[in-house]
Amino acid sequence: MTDNTIEGLHLHYDSQHKQYVRHNAKKYYWHIPKKLRYKGIQKDSVVLGAGKQLILVTKVFREDIEVTGKKYKPVIEVLAKKNRRPLYEKKQSE
Repeated sequence: MTDNTIEGLHLHYDSQHKQYVRHNAKKYYWHIPKKLRYKGIQKDSVVLGAGKQLILVTKVFREDIEVTGKKYKPVIEVLAKKNRRPLYEKKQSE
C-alpha cells in the first residue's frame, strides 16, 4: 500500500522572490491522487495544491478515507523533490 495523504504548510514569497514559511503557519492536509502516488513525494518536497498554492510537505502517510470519512483537496503536481535549497522562516517583524 502506498501513502495517500500529505500534511503540509503553505509557501510564500518575499520581496527578493525567496520562498519562506510563516512563523505561525497552520498545517493542512491534501489527498494524493493515484497517478501521483509513485512520484516520490517525501517530507520536504514541494507540491502544487488544488488552489494553485505551493505546499511544503511535512508528513506523508496512509489514511483509510473510507474509515475516517474525511475528504481533502487533491495534489495537482510534484514541483520539487527532497533535494533543494533550504527555506527560511519569516518572523512577524520582517
